Amino acid sequence: MATSVEEGGDSSHSGELKEENENGAEIIDQESDERTEEQISILNEIIDIWTSGEHSFYTGVKKVDRKKLNEWARKINDITGDIRTSNITDTNNLINVISIFIARKLGLKAKVSHCEAKNHKAPTPQQMIPLTNFIKTKNDKISMLETNLAMFICCHSSFNSCDHLIELCKNYMSDGDIISKVKLHRTKCVKIVKNVLAPYFDGDLISDIGDRKFSLLLDESNDISINKLSGIVIVYYSDTHKKVVHTYLSMVSLETCDADGIVDALKIELVKKKLDTRNLLNIGTDNVRVMIGVNGGVF
Repeated sequence: MATSVEEGGDSSHSGELKEENENGAEIIDQESDERTEEQISILNEIIDIWTSGEHSFYTGVKKVDRKKLNEWARKINDITGDIRTSNITDTNNLINVISIFIARKLGLKAKVSHCEAKNHKAPTPQQMIPLTNFIKTKNDKISMLETNLAMFICCHSSFNSCDHLIELCKNYMSDGDIISKVKLHRTKCVKIVKNVLAPYFDGDLISDIGDRKFSLLLDESNDISINKLSGIVIVYYSDTHKKVVHTYLSMVSLETCDADGIVDALKIELVKKKLDTRNLLNIGTDNVRVMIGVNGGVF
């Protein structure tokens, strides 16, 4: 428990008597003629601030009377030897307590820490922000032009030429044309092909196949790295075109390059495309052993 320093305190031991408060600070009790009444009063006030836990807050520094500040700093220095701490935490707490004590004497107020402030604890009102604020609609003609340009580049050129092609078109067309408002570069072009055109044509193809019989052509290849891929071409009769159609279906990644890996990847891809394996008539491949081998081949 914290001990207030009283005048004329007796000691059962010769010399100094150390009395420790509950926060770990030691107040050295001395004879009454060694301390003035003002020093005893300062010590008691410091003890009161310490035990109140107020040292957990901090005091803001403002413009103060430097003469008064130096005067109180001198008085504190005269009694700091009477207060001892046992660890660095208590030392830091003592510094904060003395700061609050001096701030009071100078007419300053102790500030509350940010985490204890009312504004910090008050709940932030939640407001629903309309999604339309984040979505900017564009002219349909501009979007259609960008989509058609992306499809043209995908079919007849390289994505790397997209940046130069669009700028070339803008330079030789008037500002009033739609092309001047088009913003299409390589990254956006790739995203349009991958996320807009591919799903559309993929769904259109699956819808055209329907429940009809079909055949598949398979061939394996590597990409520019070491990944093994299997290209799949589908052959079926199209009511839309009124003829037998040979078209690209998918490019699947192979976990293993053996017959089991190829068959598993093919089955998974047919399920994703919603094609019934019972409608599969034939599979066409090259004459490598993994495909047509008698032992362990795909067939």
